[in-house]
Amino acid sequence: MNAPNHNSPSPYLAFFGLAREPFGRDIEDDLFYPEATRKQRLDLLLHLTQYGKELLLVTGRAGSGKSALLGQFAAKALGVWSVARLDAEGGMDERKLVQQLFRELGLDFQGATHGDLLERLTHHLDGLAHSARQGVMLIDNAQCLPVTALKRVLEFAALANRDDKPLLRVILFGEPELEQKLDDPLLERHRDLPRRSLDLPPFSEEESIQYVLHRLSAARFAAGEPFTDAVLRKLHRQSGGWPGRLNELARNILLNALPATPAPPIPGLEGRSYRRPGQLIAGGVVAAIIIALLWFQDTINQYFQPEKAPVATAPQQNQPLALPPVVVAPAPAETPAPEPVTVPAETPVAAAPPDIQPPSPETVEAPTSDKPNFDDALTHLVEDNVPAPAMVAADDETPAIFTPEPVETSEKTEIPAKPEPVLAEGGLPTRREAWLLQQSPAHYTLQLVAGERRETIEKFIREHKPDGQLALYQTTRNGKPWYGLVSGIYADKQQAIDARSRLPAPLRSINPWIRPLADVHKDLQ
Repeated sequence: MNAPNHNSPSPYLAFFGLAREPFGRDIEDDLFYPEATRKQRLDLLLHLTQYGKELLLVTGRAGSGKSALLGQFAAKALGVWSVARLDAEGGMDERKLVQQLFRELGLDFQGATHGDLLERLTHHLDGLAHSARQGVMLIDNAQCLPVTALKRVLEFAALANRDDKPLLRVILFGEPELEQKLDDPLLERHRDLPRRSLDLPPFSEEESIQYVLHRLSAARFAAGEPFTDAVLRKLHRQSGGWPGRLNELARNILLNALPATPAPPIPGLEGRSYRRPGQLIAGGVVAAIIIALLWFQDTINQYFQPEKAPVATAPQQNQPLALPPVVVAPAPAETPAPEPVTVPAETPVAAAPPDIQPPSPETVEAPTSDKPNFDDALTHLVEDNVPAPAMVAADDETPAIFTPEPVETSEKTEIPAKPEPVLAEGGLPTRREAWLLQQSPAHYTLQLVAGERRETIEKFIREHKPDGQLALYQTTRNGKPWYGLVSGIYADKQQAIDARSRLPAPLRSINPWIRPLADVHKDLQ
């Protein structure tokens, strides 16, 4: 979907009390809305990957939800198959395509010719198939691939084993012009390769409304304004029912519902009150008048100073000669005395209106609980401007406070933690079938590699040098010898998953198979 992916939090998250971005691209997988058509498409893709032979195409216009469907498929397939996920957005030539595919599968491509690359890929995929795993390649924005790269994709899709079953399932997600590219004359050689197309239609009005409400609910939005029934219906009409356009319009509604944004702070005056443009202009005029008064204060004061009394030059009658009389000029009759001018200590700023008072500490109400109340989140966030705390959602999407579980040390202890490998002179583990049969069938192990030739196991050990509790077993498959290399014994599946996540990157990239020892025992018997 084409909703914008923003690095900084959207301004409406705190205002509406949202736990996360409801219409963002980066969490699309988590907010997937499984309406009837897309759920049917997803189930069909999983089924055809397991049992079909066709090249699969998922087509739809921009914003139809192809990337969201791909993400859901990958999430369900990762625990079952070996998945290589590629994105051709912006263009991907033949060389880059091959390199990225090999990286995703954990294969080396340096210095190899085209023939060598095909041989390595075929050998790897054949080993996966014998391990009951399937190689899958997913390509998003496949319409951006040039014809030469598409030719290589079709070549990989045509790889098959001796039973004529595809070694690599290929699923292309792209816009409708992808099908036109596949009909290019340069791809005539692969015209006989069977393919199947699945399209993604727009939502109906009811599906559009449920889609928006589903995403808002996942973000803990309190239902109501601004998403009224009339607004939701209008969203469908303006978007045409396409999910990407719905995301864009719904996000704009949240932005437009925010109150007017205050003016940005002036450097050096942070924390002071700011006024609207008219108030700022009036304040500026007043400040200019005050500054002018201060600048011409001496000149202005001269107009308001009383005149000096003249000194008598001749003695007056009935007055002592030593004390000449002082004649004081009378004050003007109609001119009032000037008011004293107060000089401010710093540059004056327009004062706040009398009806706007800063909140006192007593009016701020402290929270009474650590758990947020989403029913009145809107009221608190408007008054306090405090973002809502993130919630930890359980599988049923009920918010809960995470409490660490006590660590059990008696039954769920890895057996052993990380012992050194025991290898024979030929480089193969000394632990064999008898040792594996002594282990509890309720435990689990990691199968690193399997194949028809013992040399495959030896080469794998030389290249990857795996440590831990290694064991080699031999059985038969289709009347031929079959070898498997496993690592570690774990009390439960979760311990095996944790151990796999701690493997070195080269081993982790091949995604070792978590096998119950009961299955291994069954192979050995």
